[in-house]
Amino acid sequence: MPKLNKNTYFSAKNKYLSNSKVKDFAKDKAYFFKKHILGDFVKPKKADPLIIGSAADLWLTSSEKDFREKYTIVSKRDSTALNYEYQLNPTMYQKVEDLCKIVKAQSAYKALKGHKTQKILQYDMPIGDHFIGLCGVPDWIKIKGTHAVITDLKTSNNVDPSKYFWTCVKFDYFQQLANYRKLTYLNFPEVETIDCQHLVVDSTNELHPVYTVKFTQTEIDKAEDILNQYIDLISIEKEFLPRNVSWDDAIMIGQSDEDL
Repeated sequence: MPKLNKNTYFSAKNKYLSNSKVKDFAKDKAYFFKKHILGDFVKPKKADPLIIGSAADLWLTSSEKDFREKYTIVSKRDSTALNYEYQLNPTMYQKVEDLCKIVKAQSAYKALKGHKTQKILQYDMPIGDHFIGLCGVPDWIKIKGTHAVITDLKTSNNVDPSKYFWTCVKFDYFQQLANYRKLTYLNFPEVETIDCQHLVVDSTNELHPVYTVKFTQTEIDKAEDILNQYIDLISIEKEFLPRNVSWDDAIMIGQSDEDL
């Protein structure tokens, strides 16, 4: 099977199923089919927080040099330009510089030295008529003997420790980690235990405080069950019809504990 690389991973040539593709299937089967099977999809413009996050991700997982070569500082951004998402106004550029320098000074970041960055994980397994396996790209991964550590970088506007759990729920971070963990076990059969963690930087606070988050296996186990259910559904889906709800599908709000 073809070996994925940085050029093919985010292209129509990638016939492997990633967590982001699974999320699109969960949104709408017809949308998933059009985007990931037909390839008939116009990529939407990235929102500024995502652009800043991607820029910081490149600096911190690759190098400052790569960031400065790829991103351009402009006084006025051109939303019609093909390289729009690589244009940063002075405020955005300064924010990326500030938060990356703060992250790089942290002991937690320095402890990631020696971990492989942006390693593409793929595993061949037929998934229905359209996909040939699973794939994912953790920001950092380290395999040592029977133990592995998976780390993802997150720029967030909500890093309140009491609320970050719900941030993980909202953005499917548990399922993302479940996919990375699943791929690690499949590719490295010698691995018996895996730690999953996030390095989180506040992108809105001008001080850009950094937090470290470690995950127990409980929520990731739950997320992997859901991930596997979606993989099974994708493997048997034939029609990919648009989403259609009835009152039987209604979400009940205000249930008593006995009803839950």
